[in-house]
Amino acid sequence: LPSGFEKGVYYALDLGGTNFRVLRVTLKGDASLPPGVEIKQVQIPAEWMRGTAEQLFGFIAHELGVFVNEKRSKEAEPLSLGFCFSFPMQQTTLNAGILLAWTKGFTNTTGVDSEVVALLQSELQKRNIAIRVEALLNDTVGTLAAGHYRSQATNISIILGTGTNAAYVEKVSAIKKLPQFAQDPHATMVINTEWGQFESRFIPKMRTDFELDASSAHPGEYLFEKLISGLWLGDNLRRVLDRLAKHSRVFGGHVLGGGSALTTPEMAKIDGDATPELVDTRVVMRNALRLPLKVCTYEYATKDLRM
Repeated sequence: LPSGFEKGVYYALDLGGTNFRVLRVTLKGDASLPPGVEIKQVQIPAEWMRGTAEQLFGFIAHELGVFVNEKRSKEAEPLSLGFCFSFPMQQTTLNAGILLAWTKGFTNTTGVDSEVVALLQSELQKRNIAIRVEALLNDTVGTLAAGHYRSQATNISIILGTGTNAAYVEKVSAIKKLPQFAQDPHATMVINTEWGQFESRFIPKMRTDFELDASSAHPGEYLFEKLISGLWLGDNLRRVLDRLAKHSRVFGGHVLGGGSALTTPEMAKIDGDATPELVDTRVVMRNALRLPLKVCTYEYATKDLRM
């Protein structure tokens, strides 16, 4: 993990959801000084989330090359890159890992059981982009490293975003899979828990949780993640509202319109709606839930309260 004294210009690629980010970070050799960060966020077209891994990494390599050409100054080639890849993988070396499964809405037809750094390096080489991946990690370990850079007391990180995960620093002597290192009482290792895959009969679930899992791209997998993470919360609420609309008069007998969808950002907009007449909520009801226009008026929504 970082000491906080690192200095220099570093490039990074962060892939773990429907958007990816490319960054140029300048560390100043003092953790108390904020690093200089230049960043570009790119939305991944839906077809590349369903196509081949080569198509996905080809698109990423192109955008990475554009960013580097715009931002680089006097850094010598090949440029060094840290690759944050937030999907289940078996890491074999510092800069190599085998993809175990696509998650978070990705259903690419190839890539599973492939070495992900090799996939990216191949697409970079096809485009004559002189970048070498020096380190591979996921967003959870990256968050822990960033926290450790600022404070050496940081030993745990948690991701609550598109997906969810946690990592922590463990004594190697406590890791039974590594008995060869058990004699060193001071050695430590970062443990990536992949707790999104956690499942227990003691975790309470609703009918809509089972329905959402059954309709997902990977039924039966990452059940804990589907209960609490951003990719799934909006759709789960939509399913709850759909059942309420069909079995009660919560919307005056009206049901959700065909093709209705609710994203987590839209759900957050409802939760944070502080307008006196709930304007943001009514916009979401009309555009996302496809409810009739009259149901989305302030007068209709409050008529029972005035009686």
